[in-house]
Amino acid sequence: MTDRIAPWSAFSGLETDSLLHKDSSTWKEHPNYEAYEQNKYPWLAPTNILSVMVPTTTFLNLDQAFAQAWEAATADSDDLLDESATTRSERHEHLHPVFRPPRGPLPQRPRPIYVPNNIVIRRDSNGAPQLSFINSAPNCPRTGSFVAEVPKQQQTHCAAYADCWNDNPYSLPDLTPPAATFIDEKRLRIEQESLEPIFNLDDCTATAQDLSTLTTAHPLPRVQESSRWTNWRHMTYYMRMWALILLANIITIIVLLLSTVNNTSSFGYRDAATAVGANLLLATLARHEHFINMLFRMACILPISTPLWIRRRAAKVYSYGGIHSGCGISAMLWYIVYATLATFQFQGTRAEQTALAITTTLTIVLLVMIIGMAHPAVRRCFHNQWEVTHRFGGWTVVLLVWAQTVIIIVVNAHRASQPTVTVLSKTPTFYFLLIITVLIIYPWLRLRRRTITHSERLSNHALRLHFNDRRVSHCIGYRLATNPLLENHGFATIPNPTNSSGSDADPKKGYSILISNAGDWTSRQINDPPKHIWTKGAPTVGLMRVASLFSPLVILATGSGIGPALSFLQAKPEWQVRVIWSARSPLKTYGSDILNAVLKADPRAIVVDTALTGHPDLVALAWAVKEESRAEAVMVVANPKVTNTVVGGLEKRGVPAYGALFDS
Repeated sequence: MTDRIAPWSAFSGLETDSLLHKDSSTWKEHPNYEAYEQNKYPWLAPTNILSVMVPTTTFLNLDQAFAQAWEAATADSDDLLDESATTRSERHEHLHPVFRPPRGPLPQRPRPIYVPNNIVIRRDSNGAPQLSFINSAPNCPRTGSFVAEVPKQQQTHCAAYADCWNDNPYSLPDLTPPAATFIDEKRLRIEQESLEPIFNLDDCTATAQDLSTLTTAHPLPRVQESSRWTNWRHMTYYMRMWALILLANIITIIVLLLSTVNNTSSFGYRDAATAVGANLLLATLARHEHFINMLFRMACILPISTPLWIRRRAAKVYSYGGIHSGCGISAMLWYIVYATLATFQFQGTRAEQTALAITTTLTIVLLVMIIGMAHPAVRRCFHNQWEVTHRFGGWTVVLLVWAQTVIIIVVNAHRASQPTVTVLSKTPTFYFLLIITVLIIYPWLRLRRRTITHSERLSNHALRLHFNDRRVSHCIGYRLATNPLLENHGFATIPNPTNSSGSDADPKKGYSILISNAGDWTSRQINDPPKHIWTKGAPTVGLMRVASLFSPLVILATGSGIGPALSFLQAKPEWQVRVIWSARSPLKTYGSDILNAVLKADPRAIVVDTALTGHPDLVALAWAVKEESRAEAVMVVANPKVTNTVVGGLEKRGVPAYGALFDS
């Protein structure tokens, strides 16, 4: 391998043509200059070496290396040890992110100082990559390097540390290298003209031995069974929200009916109609794009410095579907109460009573059918039928409730000898129905037939659609359709990398959507790629947006789940993230561009080819990577079975884990 010269600035965030030197104006403008001049952090001093030999700047996960360097370097300082993690984080906010101390407690015993100075990568006599820190800091007269042994076949690269001491040397066994990171030597090559990495993608997947080594280094702890987790799957935040809403409505119904029977209240069918309208409004609102986007913005506004216990709960914002289902069922219960009371309390002509009876009966039948088809077991087996009944049945219910409301208002206005408009203005159900109607119509006003710039058929199993009509934010999705009235399918967008200027003239404007074979509709698109496709409604923020609440972070994806993951990874290239991607023949199925993007986002990504290794224990693998990287949370983008297994398995072990709910 040929070493390549790269400036120190590649690591420090300075301009790529700048060189860091003690006496240079560039160094004096650096965020660490003031701290160094005040002698607070002498180990941050630059050296007179203007460049370092590095195959590629992105393959070393330097943020983590420098965070560890800081942790060890400050371990001997009593004042820092006594300082809380939050205060320590705030005090070093002015430093470049790679020099900020990590969150959490500092080690309670002295450790060798890791010098975050210039770095060189060379090859040892066996051809294994060797990482060293060169040129000591002023307070560290002796500098060496420690490199873990690298198996010749695996070419596994372990991070190396400078072992330097002041007055009290510590032995090398005190240095604990991280677990294997599966970087093949061929993935360390670099193009001659640029710092962009190139890969031999045929050799980039982890072997069964690699996976075994990693999971053995960080074994999965056993779950201590407790009543708290006995019914975990049924007590997710989604289900808690659903149960709370449903329980509140049931209690209210019982209390009001009892008071009516005892003649202690004047609860009537018009009050029940108001409750029906309120629940229908909330159920509709919970599926509206802008309401969903607002919820995510409110949750993701929290900074990383916010305590983890707050962030891990805010990240459950994607459970908003519990509002939709809870209010939907509650609306049906209230409607049954309304129909029953109206039968006895409504006073109209025979024709009016007959019209009301017919519309209420049809409405109850439709509500029961809609809710029955929405049950997860039924929806999975009859997805297309569920979508048709949910859409057309829902519209019909709204029209029938409109008809009933108008009939009752006209009759009541006539009996009270009041103008119909006056009675209408005093009816809450009218306003609820008006807002519901607007919410239903709005997405159809944004129906667009979009031109597909390029359809990239990756394999018989996957298709990538490229669009160039706009620039999209990260972690949002579109609902695609060839026939918008019958089928709409949600997919995550992968924004194209943009220039730093972000101008409209940016040639990278656009996005892509990854489609894998998961049913009749997706199969048709893969076999016969379309030139145009319909999108409905506003772009909607998806689950992966809450990933910005955690750092470091582990993202676990299976198959085409890498699409939503890439939406986050390409928008946040600086994020501390580890990626696990398990797929059958990922290079053959999804192509080199997708795999390249994964490895560029996380050069240490664990790519599992299930055709070679079989299906790994993803719970154990996610746990091991989480332990190795000290991640705060795990994001899971997979099919329902894998998502439930991994999220449940990690949550039972106290790890914040998040995955899609598949409730729509």
